[in-house]
Amino acid sequence: RPSDEAMQSFDVLVVDMQDVGLRFYTYYITMLRMMDACAEFGRTVVVLDRPNPNGHLIDGPVLDMKYKSGVGALPIPVLHGLTMGEIARMAVGEGWSRKCRLDVVCCRNYTHATPYGLPVAPSPNLPTQRAVYLYPSLCLFEGTVVSLGRGTDKPFEIYGHPDMKGYGFSFTPRPTAGAKHPPLEGRLCHGADLSRMPLDEARQVGLTLRYVIEAYRNLGLGERFFTPMFEKLIGVGYVREMILSGASEAEIRACWQEDLRRFRRQRRDLVLDQALLIGQRLQQALHLGSQVQRLQQRVGQTMQVLVDKAHSLGKKGGIARSWADAPEIDGLVHLHPIAKASQQYKVGDMLKVRITAAQGHDLIGEVL
Repeated sequence: RPSDEAMQSFDVLVVDMQDVGLRFYTYYITMLRMMDACAEFGRTVVVLDRPNPNGHLIDGPVLDMKYKSGVGALPIPVLHGLTMGEIARMAVGEGWSRKCRLDVVCCRNYTHATPYGLPVAPSPNLPTQRAVYLYPSLCLFEGTVVSLGRGTDKPFEIYGHPDMKGYGFSFTPRPTAGAKHPPLEGRLCHGADLSRMPLDEARQVGLTLRYVIEAYRNLGLGERFFTPMFEKLIGVGYVREMILSGASEAEIRACWQEDLRRFRRQRRDLVLDQALLIGQRLQQALHLGSQVQRLQQRVGQTMQVLVDKAHSLGKKGGIARSWADAPEIDGLVHLHPIAKASQQYKVGDMLKVRITAAQGHDLIGEVL
């Protein structure tokens, strides 16, 4: 975390980062570390929430915390279906992070089913929307000997290895701005090109083990196909073991379903709380809107009001309310200063007024 001096130099930390909805995409980990520091120093955290482009999907093993690392910090699935603001709230609520003063500015009109195309690439190695959609599946190659296209113009849209056979596509990783020394640098790799996959199809891929299993079987390297990073990415130990034993993707996926159901229940409580809050705000807005419309209809009408305040006996105006309305619900009537020297009124008087305008949730009237 930042130094004590740095933490004492501000009052509010604003988090405004575009996440892509993966447990191993590490922006949320930076946020959690800063939340812990802000809790220690009594600083407020404000999260300016953004849509999750993969927010329509929840899938993958829940992280076994013995594999906790810099690419996985919470017991959540690979695809967690949360925004940064929801992660922050969930981390505090579940005790995964220290409790800090937290305020989340939610996205207006956003639901997790809302398709969201990123206007700006979130990082150099996720340059396209297709790469963002394929990232959950192709990032698993980071824990293998296979290249996933770092050092090319199609990272996370292609994969391959010098010894893979039966593929008509090839590429050679070179140093780039996002990958100075990419895996298999300078070596001709043979493999698959997914960069022409239609976006609608790519959006539904989510997390599949098909690409990893096909490459594993093609290379025939056994245990040497994997590196220790694989468990940190997938989050559990049994996936590698089952691939080595020849299990199908369906058999492997079945193993994480119960943990996934438990997480969905945890997440549902959080999302329902937010949905309830949004619903309450919508109802309030509808009520206020109908109230303002009703007040506008009173302009030009004459009504009886009860004086609550009289400034200089009305010479400087006053405040009243309709005898039939509750001021905390229906608003007040602000009285114009009296026009005639012979007119005056005091608190408790009943007056006849003509409504001349509606302002906000209150009325303005002149004494007749």
